[in-house]
Amino acid sequence: MTSSSHSQMHPLRVQTVETLEAEINRLSKARAETAQAIKNLKALLAMLRTTTEAPATESPKSQKATETGTETSKLHEHPAIQTYRDVFRSYPQTGSYELITARVGAGDGDLAAWRETCSKWMLAGYNPKNVQGLIEMFLETVPAREGGGFTFKTIDGIPYRVYDDGDRVPASPTA
Repeated sequence: MTSSSHSQMHPLRVQTVETLEAEINRLSKARAETAQAIKNLKALLAMLRTTTEAPATESPKSQKATETGTETSKLHEHPAIQTYRDVFRSYPQTGSYELITARVGAGDGDLAAWRETCSKWMLAGYNPKNVQGLIEMFLETVPAREGGGFTFKTIDGIPYRVYDDGDRVPASPTA
């Protein structure tokens, strides 16, 4: 609007007109930015649809060995690690591989209980990086092993195998 037409209007009306003109300019600019963002997202979507590889997350095969010298390239193949990956769609932190493989067996019953625990954890919205909490939940809910005569129980934050006769030993790969 020209300044000559502004001089014939009431000052409050002039202010309203100027405010509306500024809002129209702002929205027009936002529309152009939104159109560009949509164009970029469509290009990204097309690229993702044509790519056959999974999105780039660091592959455990390329990671260095853990501090204890165990190769992560072997640990990431453990069925419990693969089950975690299947449920959460990402690998756990490399430092937690040994904890998971030590606490979760490779038997069908162990893996079924582990998958169920991971699924419950995910559906509850808990942080998948909280592997300690996930393991505690697993050890508290895992059923007694057939023929093993023990259950897992966390006592004062330490996972134990508690046997039918009341004896208990810390749960570890060798216990």
